[in-house]
Amino acid sequence: MFVAFYWLLLCWQRPLRADLLMLAADGRLRWQHDRLPAGVLLSQSLICSWGIWLYWQDEQRRVRQLWLYQDNFSVADFRMLARHCQLMRWQAGAV
Repeated sequence: MFVAFYWLLLCWQRPLRADLLMLAADGRLRWQHDRLPAGVLLSQSLICSWGIWLYWQDEQRRVRQLWLYQDNFSVADFRMLARHCQLMRWQAGAV
């Protein structure tokens, strides 16, 4: 119990950091502050009404994943990312 409380206290005290995700038309993505590695969007990314479970492969061919909440985006940006993820899924299914 104490460990969980301590962990929550540490998370609460950490400052929030905003990261900018940049996505190219060919599926390449990178983060503005290089906190996360750049790479290529994968078709395993999942979309739901709360957000997107983003899967990408970095330059070392390691698969990365990150949950992105919908309320962290503008409506237009969230829809654009969701459309691109869906397009990747359709293209993977057609191959």
